[in-house]
Amino acid sequence: MIEKCKALLHKYRETVMYLIFGVATTVVSFALYYALLFLGMHYLVAQTLSWIGAVIFAYITNKIWVFESKVRGFLPLVKEFASFVLSRLFSFGVETFLLWLMVDIAAISEGIAKIPVAVLTVILNYITGKLLVFRGEKKQDTTNFKTRT
Repeated sequence: MIEKCKALLHKYRETVMYLIFGVATTVVSFALYYALLFLGMHYLVAQTLSWIGAVIFAYITNKIWVFESKVRGFLPLVKEFASFVLSRLFSFGVETFLLWLMVDIAAISEGIAKIPVAVLTVILNYITGKLLVFRGEKKQDTTNFKTRT
């Protein structure tokens, strides 16, 4: 049973890691958003600043632990980061538009409106991250190497 669980976890490692760090990124985004609202900031400004913080956090965690990017060197890293930010700009536009629609048009609280919009954002970010940014080679699997005794 344990071996089956390990095999499933290994098979779906990327998705599991994305879910873990997607939740963590969402927590970062929400914490910044609600803190800025609490400080009296307009919800669209709070949205923008929380997005910036979340994107930086997400890039680092996605690069290292989710997609295991092997890109090294200054220019390749700049290119990868720029690609990541551009892919996130798409979901930022969708998220901000839906937030505006729900708050200003549908008269839903800016605190409540952020929740369903975040679900769609996480899905969009996974798709764009996997297909557009971190699509190169992944770290070599070393789990099947046996040690000498």
